[in-house]
Amino acid sequence: MEWSEAITEIMQTVIYVGLPILVGFIVKTINSFFNLFKEKTANEQIQRQLENAESAVENAVNYVSQTYVNELKRQESFGIDAQKIAFEKTKMLAVDMINTESQSLIQGVYGEFDTWLKAKIESTVAKNHLPKN
Repeated sequence: MEWSEAITEIMQTVIYVGLPILVGFIVKTINSFFNLFKEKTANEQIQRQLENAESAVENAVNYVSQTYVNELKRQESFGIDAQKIAFEKTKMLAVDMINTESQSLIQGVYGEFDTWLKAKIESTVAKNHLPKN
Protein backbone atom coordinates (compact mmCIF):
# COMPACT_ATOMS: atom_id res chain seq x y z
CA MET A 1 0.00 0.00 0.00
CA GLU A 2 1.39 3.35 -0.94
CA TRP A 3 1.21 6.58 1.00
CA SER A 4 -1.41 8.09 -1.26
CA GLU A 5 -3.66 5.05 -0.86
CA ALA A 6 -3.17 5.14 2.92
CA ILE A 7 -4.00 8.83 3.07
CA THR A 8 -7.07 8.26 0.89
CA GLU A 9 -8.28 5.48 3.20
CA ILE A 10 -7.68 7.60 6.29
CA MET A 11 -9.54 10.54 4.74
CA GLN A 12 -12.47 8.31 3.78
CA THR A 13 -12.63 6.92 7.31
CA VAL A 14 -12.54 10.41 8.82
CA ILE A 15 -15.27 11.55 6.44
CA TYR A 16 -17.46 8.50 7.12
CA VAL A 17 -17.11 8.92 10.88
CA GLY A 18 -16.90 12.70 11.05
CA LEU A 19 -19.62 13.64 8.60
CA PRO A 20 -22.55 12.30 10.68
CA ILE A 21 -21.11 14.02 13.76
CA LEU A 22 -20.71 17.29 11.86
CA VAL A 23 -24.23 17.05 10.39
CA GLY A 24 -25.63 16.29 13.85
CA PHE A 25 -23.86 19.34 15.27
CA ILE A 26 -25.17 21.56 12.46
CA VAL A 27 -28.73 20.29 12.94
CA LYS A 28 -28.55 20.86 16.72
CA THR A 29 -27.21 24.37 16.18
CA ILE A 30 -29.96 25.22 13.69
CA ASN A 31 -32.61 23.83 16.07
CA SER A 32 -31.18 25.92 18.89
CA PHE A 33 -31.47 29.07 16.80
CA PHE A 34 -35.06 28.21 15.86
CA ASN A 35 -35.93 27.57 19.52
CA LEU A 36 -34.40 30.90 20.54
CA PHE A 37 -36.36 32.62 17.80
CA LYS A 38 -39.60 30.92 18.93
CA GLU A 39 -38.94 31.91 22.54
CA LYS A 40 -38.14 35.50 21.59
CA THR A 41 -41.28 35.68 19.45
CA ALA A 42 -43.41 34.27 22.28
CA ASN A 43 -41.88 36.73 24.76
CA GLU A 44 -42.55 39.62 22.37
CA GLN A 45 -46.17 38.50 21.99
CA ILE A 46 -46.56 38.28 25.75
CA GLN A 47 -44.99 41.72 26.19
CA ARG A 48 -47.30 43.16 23.52
CA GLN A 49 -50.37 41.69 25.24
CA LEU A 50 -49.30 43.14 28.59
CA GLU A 51 -48.67 46.54 27.00
CA ASN A 52 -52.08 46.42 25.32
CA ALA A 53 -53.75 45.58 28.64
CA GLU A 54 -51.93 48.43 30.39
CA SER A 55 -52.93 50.78 27.60
CA ALA A 56 -56.55 49.68 27.94
CA VAL A 57 -56.48 50.51 31.66
CA GLU A 58 -54.93 53.93 30.98
CA ASN A 59 -57.55 54.64 28.31
CA ALA A 60 -60.36 53.58 30.65
CA VAL A 61 -59.03 55.81 33.44
CA ASN A 62 -58.70 58.77 31.08
CA TYR A 63 -62.15 58.21 29.59
CA VAL A 64 -63.94 57.99 32.94
CA SER A 65 -61.97 60.97 34.20
CA GLN A 66 -63.00 63.06 31.21
CA THR A 67 -66.63 61.99 31.02
CA TYR A 68 -67.57 61.48 34.67
CA VAL A 69 -65.04 62.67 37.23
CA ASN A 70 -64.30 66.11 35.78
CA GLU A 71 -68.01 66.93 35.52
CA LEU A 72 -68.63 65.94 39.16
CA LYS A 73 -65.61 67.94 40.28
CA ARG A 74 -66.98 70.99 38.45
CA GLN A 75 -70.23 70.51 40.35
CA GLU A 76 -68.22 70.00 43.56
CA SER A 77 -69.96 66.67 44.16
CA PHE A 78 -67.09 64.22 43.78
CA GLY A 79 -67.19 62.41 47.10
CA ILE A 80 -66.42 58.89 48.31
CA ASP A 81 -69.50 57.38 46.64
CA ALA A 82 -68.66 59.06 43.34
CA GLN A 83 -65.08 57.76 43.62
CA LYS A 84 -66.39 54.22 44.04
CA ILE A 85 -68.68 54.63 41.04
CA ALA A 86 -65.81 56.05 38.97
CA PHE A 87 -63.63 53.09 39.93
CA GLU A 88 -66.33 50.58 38.95
CA LYS A 89 -66.96 52.35 35.64
CA THR A 90 -63.24 52.31 34.91
CA LYS A 91 -62.94 48.66 35.89
CA MET A 92 -65.87 47.59 33.69
CA LEU A 93 -64.55 49.57 30.73
CA ALA A 94 -61.03 48.17 31.13
CA VAL A 95 -62.32 44.59 31.42
CA ASP A 96 -64.34 45.11 28.23
CA MET A 97 -61.21 46.29 26.40
CA ILE A 98 -58.85 43.54 27.65
CA ASN A 99 -59.42 40.27 25.83
CA THR A 100 -59.74 37.01 27.77
CA GLU A 101 -56.39 35.74 26.50
CA SER A 102 -54.65 38.78 27.98
CA GLN A 103 -56.62 38.41 31.21
CA SER A 104 -55.48 34.80 31.50
CA LEU A 105 -51.91 35.82 30.74
CA ILE A 106 -52.00 38.51 33.43
CA GLN A 107 -53.44 36.03 35.90
CA GLY A 108 -50.63 33.61 35.08
CA VAL A 109 -47.91 36.27 35.41
CA TYR A 110 -49.21 38.44 38.26
CA GLY A 111 -51.74 36.25 40.05
CA GLU A 112 -55.34 37.37 40.41
CA PHE A 113 -56.49 39.51 37.45
CA ASP A 114 -58.79 41.70 39.56
CA THR A 115 -55.96 42.51 41.96
CA TRP A 116 -53.69 43.50 39.07
CA LEU A 117 -56.47 45.57 37.52
CA LYS A 118 -57.22 47.43 40.75
CA ALA A 119 -53.54 48.20 41.31
CA LYS A 120 -53.13 49.32 37.69
CA ILE A 121 -56.17 51.61 37.88
CA GLU A 122 -54.99 53.15 41.14
CA SER A 123 -51.44 53.65 39.87
CA THR A 124 -52.72 55.23 36.65
CA VAL A 125 -54.96 57.61 38.56
CA ALA A 126 -52.03 58.54 40.82
CA LYS A 127 -49.75 59.02 37.81
CA ASN A 128 -52.35 61.28 36.18
CA HIS A 129 -52.38 63.48 39.28
CA LEU A 130 -48.62 64.07 39.20
CA PRO A 131 -47.58 67.56 38.06
CA LYS A 132 -46.72 67.67 34.38
CA ASN A 133 -43.26 69.03 33.51
